[in-house]
Amino acid sequence: MLLIMSVISFGVLVVSYEEIDINWIGLVYQMGEKPKMGAQGTWSFQPVILTLNSLCTFALNLSVFLVISHTSGLTIRVAGVVKD
Repeated sequence: MLLIMSVISFGVLVVSYEEIDINWIGLVYQMGEKPKMGAQGTWSFQPVILTLNSLCTFALNLSVFLVISHTSGLTIRVAGVVKD
């Protein structure tokens, strides 16, 4: 299994080598923004928003689990294609 995953990873690395185009100026800019973001102090978020977001995420995962358990993984794939 490790050999198969290594071959696949190597193939992905070879194919994506020419596709990687890093903007070094943007990378340096983002690295410079990190200390500024941390220096602002505490984050302000409302616990209600966090709770609602967590409930939505749980409901989504539960619905995917129920669909897969009652049908098949193919159904989720087809639904994803239709959704897009």
